[in-house]
Amino acid sequence: MTTHDKRYVIIGNGITGTTAAENLRKNDPACTIHLLTNEAYPLYNRVSLPRFLQGVIVEQKVMIRDFAWHEQRNIQLVTETLVTDVNTDERVVVTDKGQQLPYDALLVASGGWANPLQVPGAKGVQHIYNFVTLDDTKTIIERMLDSRTALAYGGSFISYELCDGFAVRKKWCSKLCEDKEGAHYPDRYDWCWSGYCTEYSYPGQYPY
Repeated sequence: MTTHDKRYVIIGNGITGTTAAENLRKNDPACTIHLLTNEAYPLYNRVSLPRFLQGVIVEQKVMIRDFAWHEQRNIQLVTETLVTDVNTDERVVVTDKGQQLPYDALLVASGGWANPLQVPGAKGVQHIYNFVTLDDTKTIIERMLDSRTALAYGGSFISYELCDGFAVRKKWCSKLCEDKEGAHYPDRYDWCWSGYCTEYSYPGQYPY
């Protein structure tokens, strides 16, 4: 019977996936670890993205790990790669790059993902963005530099963070949410009024 060192595949290189890879290496120096992500980066701090959006911190301060960290621990970080199939009978993960990664144990730590805006008229419209990833944030910043106004859609805390980012960069921002009861965080934002739309801006005359 052929034996081999343990093979681990982890889908998702967020804090859960990266921490799992780190602990696997500590406890099993001989194992092989493939850590897969559809993004181009090693682990970064999504909580820091609002401050990066505001221009308060630079991109380097968003990063938690770098590529060298993975190399030093012999963790195979596979970036910009999607998993297209998991064959649980054969215990193989298949990627869109044609890779077939056998595993003895598989961890799915891909987390959640935001859906694109799906309302009549939105399909194919340019400059509608999600605010989830580092690339999302970079794209918004690039567009923001050439813009005067913005609209943040949604009643969540993330929407308020978007408004903060626009205001700090002195861009007029309207906030649209579906919650008829008004803002979710009135204690933090005294400018919120109860209704479908709130407006957040730096002092001055509204440009419309």
